[in-house]
Amino acid sequence: MICRYKLRELAAKPGHGFRLHGKSPGALRSVFLQADGDTLPGLPAKVRQLAERARGEALAPESLVELAEAALLRARRLPTQDALATLAALERQNAEDPSVVSALAERIVVLANAMALEEALEATALLRRCYAEAPNNRRQVGPALQELELRLLECAREPRGFVRVLAGLAAPASMPETWLPANQRLSATLAALTPQLRGLSYHDLVSIELAFDVLSCGTPAALSELLRQQRSLFLQEAPLRVLLRELLEGLEDLPPWLLRSPLAEEALLDSFVQRLEVLSDPAAEFEDPFECFELLSAKGRLPSSFLRSLAAWVRRNLRRGSPEASARLITATRLCALDDSFTARGMTGCRETLEAAIRAFVIFGPPEKKCSALLCSAALKVAKEAAEEAQRHAEEKAIREEKERIEREEMLARAREAHKEQREKEEEFRKALSSDPVEFRKAAEDIMEADYGTEIKVEGRRGLPLRLLTRRKEVAWIWAGEVQELIGGGAPDDTFTQ
Repeated sequence: MICRYKLRELAAKPGHGFRLHGKSPGALRSVFLQADGDTLPGLPAKVRQLAERARGEALAPESLVELAEAALLRARRLPTQDALATLAALERQNAEDPSVVSALAERIVVLANAMALEEALEATALLRRCYAEAPNNRRQVGPALQELELRLLECAREPRGFVRVLAGLAAPASMPETWLPANQRLSATLAALTPQLRGLSYHDLVSIELAFDVLSCGTPAALSELLRQQRSLFLQEAPLRVLLRELLEGLEDLPPWLLRSPLAEEALLDSFVQRLEVLSDPAAEFEDPFECFELLSAKGRLPSSFLRSLAAWVRRNLRRGSPEASARLITATRLCALDDSFTARGMTGCRETLEAAIRAFVIFGPPEKKCSALLCSAALKVAKEAAEEAQRHAEEKAIREEKERIEREEMLARAREAHKEQREKEEEFRKALSSDPVEFRKAAEDIMEADYGTEIKVEGRRGLPLRLLTRRKEVAWIWAGEVQELIGGGAPDDTFTQ
């Protein structure tokens, strides 16, 4: 143990109140964890600098003792970065101290649930190597690895986190000779999650496939076939602009931890070129086809059909009225490179489109700010005309609505007048009906209500005037001044009189 005797000396000083002679290493560690650790912060600045220095240079034994002392004394209050820095420093200095490793492992058990993904991966790699290289630490390191496993699974629920976890677990620094059962469970769980992932890029699929090849223990053979099929489907069905983005990212934008395969990247380029060659106008598939031109030129895989398509695209976008955003992509440097490619391939018989584009570029020049100013002026003029047109339409609409309002009021007035006249007619008609004697009206009502064949007697008369038998609307020829439909259909002729 690096600092056993130093710890005894420190703990025996007056003011500490402990007698440590004869104590075992575990008892020593417990005493220090129970000291004033609850009130101490993380590592002092000086000790933290020692931990950082230990990553790149050899430290004197006294410095290592100071680092170990500070770690033991503050183990219960250490933040994540200090705990990982201490573990990494001891490992880099090839210093074995089971007490320090055990105390830090216990601290990591507490911190694991709140660790960032990169911190959890670093802690997993450090503790895996401690587990493999120091059998005496396995009892303390095992629970910490289990907590880190749960944290990694939580981070792997998100696609990008899943790829990062797999790449971290498959990194050479994280692969000790001793394969833990917890690692097997973690690998199997990640394999079960793989079919549920969506939105992965081509490089993500390649990294996952390579990681599972490394973590082959417990990985089903069907998973490798599934990943290969997903990668093949991506190459066949993804839009060409997506494949171009994948190729460009492969040159400079991929994170360093991502697992890569030269064969897979070559397959990506081959599929991209093959799909370009079968299109009649491949340049139209891209927002900036010169990016494709520059990439394939650098790779030496530029199809002649793409050159012809690119020349036509340039000519279209240099015409009047073409989108300004596309026209701004055309520069003199890019046109010179395109012309050089035509010349290098001896494509003299199909240069008419390119030469027309070059003439248009030279005569009219590239889009400039003054062009933008003219466009802005024209846009303002168009906007002003549109505003005037909108105002004119609004005025016409107001006039039309006012005219319709007046017409509606006139129609309502006529309708009220007609209704009034109709009520007056009905009132006069009711008075006319009431002018006949009551006994006549009652006899007529009895006759109309009687069943067929019934004898009705009218006192004082042999019969009744015919008009009394037409005093119902359903049998009247004229009712309140309106001609009624005759029984059986039709209407009375003009010669009918009441």
